[in-house]
Amino acid sequence: ISGGERHIYKIKLSEKQFVKIEAEQTNCDIILALQTPENLNAFEFKDDNFRNGSETQTAAIEISGEYELRVVSFEKPDLKGKYTLKFSELRPATEKELSQTSGFLIVDKLSKIEKESLTTEQIYQMIEKFEIALGKFRFAENRSGEAVMLSSIASNHIRLGNYRKGDELNRQALE
Repeated sequence: ISGGERHIYKIKLSEKQFVKIEAEQTNCDIILALQTPENLNAFEFKDDNFRNGSETQTAAIEISGEYELRVVSFEKPDLKGKYTLKFSELRPATEKELSQTSGFLIVDKLSKIEKESLTTEQIYQMIEKFEIALGKFRFAENRSGEAVMLSSIASNHIRLGNYRKGDELNRQALE
């Protein structure tokens, strides 16, 4: 794969299926993204620490359909590297795995609108959706996802001028 290049693979996945994808990269820095049929990211992953080695990502698919696995190189255009993909796990998903992926899908929807100029009502609606995602990450026992949601809720409270609430939520995120 050359710098800036994108490879797209179509994958048919079944309802309530868990998939684990491993990318072995050599002399390249890639990002893996799994897009749902609704153009949401079930996962998008880039580890800045590696140009060589393995990156692994997982997702639990709620609905069956054709998904796109995207591999994108973040190298300079004149640099070439290579990668191999391996589907190391394909099995029925657990409820915790489904909950975590559902949380990621909510976050992906919100990330597309979070930086826009929003009304106060829209910000409160975003807070409600982040709280739903927070519950999903808590159920999945994903502490880092929980921390990111608390921080996102905090930043939206700060946008509304609720600084005390924002500070309280940021403290919880750090814990």
